[in-house]
Amino acid sequence: MSLEPSIYYLSIGREIKIEKERDQVYQKLRFLGLKDYREIEVEYQNGRKVYLALSPNSFIELDNKRILYLDCYPTRLLEYFHKTLSLISIEAFLKTLNDLGGFFSGFIVDEERVLFFRDHVGSIPIVFKIEDGSIASAPFSRILEGGEHIPPGRIVEWKNSSLKIYKWYSRKRSSGDYIGELSDRLHQSVSNNILEDSTIAFSGGLDSLLLTYIALKIEKKFTCITVGTSDAVDLEWAEEAASTLGLDLRKIILSNDLVKEVVGFLSPRLPRKTIMDLSLASIFYIVASNSVREVVISGQGADELFGGYYKYFEMAYQKGLKYVEGRMLRDLLMLHKTNIERDYSACSLVGKRFVMPYLDRSVYDLAISIPVEVKLVGEDRVIRKLILKKVAKLLGIPEKLVERPKKAAQYSSNIQKSIKKVVGV
Repeated sequence: MSLEPSIYYLSIGREIKIEKERDQVYQKLRFLGLKDYREIEVEYQNGRKVYLALSPNSFIELDNKRILYLDCYPTRLLEYFHKTLSLISIEAFLKTLNDLGGFFSGFIVDEERVLFFRDHVGSIPIVFKIEDGSIASAPFSRILEGGEHIPPGRIVEWKNSSLKIYKWYSRKRSSGDYIGELSDRLHQSVSNNILEDSTIAFSGGLDSLLLTYIALKIEKKFTCITVGTSDAVDLEWAEEAASTLGLDLRKIILSNDLVKEVVGFLSPRLPRKTIMDLSLASIFYIVASNSVREVVISGQGADELFGGYYKYFEMAYQKGLKYVEGRMLRDLLMLHKTNIERDYSACSLVGKRFVMPYLDRSVYDLAISIPVEVKLVGEDRVIRKLILKKVAKLLGIPEKLVERPKKAAQYSSNIQKSIKKVVGV
């Protein structure tokens, strides 16, 4: 299985017309840059038809008209899913998924039912849509307009024209030395998720800095790319961090022509096109477009897990830590809709896989278990991402790099300002 992300379109039902499906898919997949794809057609004895179009690199297993489709990272997860076709009960499948780590989404189709499944956080997009007794699925809502997201940590079963949802994800709780344990789990996540074919989207801020430093210490080979205007804070800080740590850094300087080209391409292909969404997606698209490696590494999820957004700082004083804790969890549970599909789509458009080590299950489980005051409160005041700063200092990252105040990427790169000029806002 290739590291390149998979793109597909699935349609199942008694009344579907294969030629009509084929014409629609041709237009949609080419729009997302997929010029070549393979097709699978299956017709069951009960009259149900299956039409599946998918990119050549996709993993698919067809056994006696039973179909297993899987997109996953790292690819070692394939060996665990090979046994999935032999599973008979939902209960057995629930246990199999709960024993896994890594990132994945997929489906199983047989004569009686369809099972869609997704990892604990929804790191690989997958949507579905039921209409007139048929069901369709695709990774992105731009392929399947009006589609609903498969909920993270769930199995969705479609059987006899009815839908049932099973929860497989069960958090493994932790307690004790949170700083030491978080450091250990971040090391493990970086080891598992930053491969030799990785580029780190590097802003010089704490999130990307910590991942990069760990990767450096365990002797991973990678490239860092930073994006910004010539006077952007991100470029300045990324250069300083690269010089201090000895990083291989490539800088992409934003120009009006580059921003105009990227925005024109991305606007019709993203799930949402607000200025903020365009700004953040553009950064990852530019990083992916300029990367010679197959995987783009992001610090996505650190803000929601460890309290990085300025709004959490304000809420802590206005509404209290308990309210902040609830809001952080809500934002985390919505991440697959608000952030992940957007940024994953941006990288997929140039055939690169988008990977988020902070959302690795071992880190995710621990982070949810950590009390909010441990994440945010130091010396009787609120400090954003305090626990990550403590981990960074524990590992020996220079304090001058750890303690710098960092704005959101759309501001510190100046890309949002550049996009506003281009679109005339």
